[in-house]
Amino acid sequence: MVSTINTRSGVAAGVVATVLLLSATPANAGICTACGSGSGGGTPVIPGPPIIGPAQSGVTGGPVTATATWSPPEDTKYIEYGVKSYRVRATMVQPIYDTTTNTTQYIVLASPSYYVVASTYMSTSVTLPQAGNYIFDVQAITFGGDTTYSAASNLVKGQ
Repeated sequence: MVSTINTRSGVAAGVVATVLLLSATPANAGICTACGSGSGGGTPVIPGPPIIGPAQSGVTGGPVTATATWSPPEDTKYIEYGVKSYRVRATMVQPIYDTTTNTTQYIVLASPSYYVVASTYMSTSVTLPQAGNYIFDVQAITFGGDTTYSAASNLVKGQ
């Protein structure tokens, strides 16, 4: 038997959300079993970032484009409200090889461009502001809050 139903604020009218069941045992009455820590109306558990996939350069000629791909966050076991959409960030960069660390570093050349796509998409081809080298990263927008951004994609050419 459920002792209480957890009511959350911040969910728009008409939005379907998962109802969390609270423990019915006297020792744990009111404890939200799917919230991070806390009780009753605990803090929503926001998953880790989406998993970045391989990015693809655009096709020469026509609009300047490139494609980003990703997978949903892996740790979705306790997402309270689910992923609403994804925010894709495209950043124009200049790669510089650092011989002291044997790694490639990136110098940001322009402010990032942002694109929001529905949660059903796991890739998007975007029109970029100008030709050049780009990296992508992706953030999940959930009903409980936004995740951190994913790792950066491979370097691609917006062309």
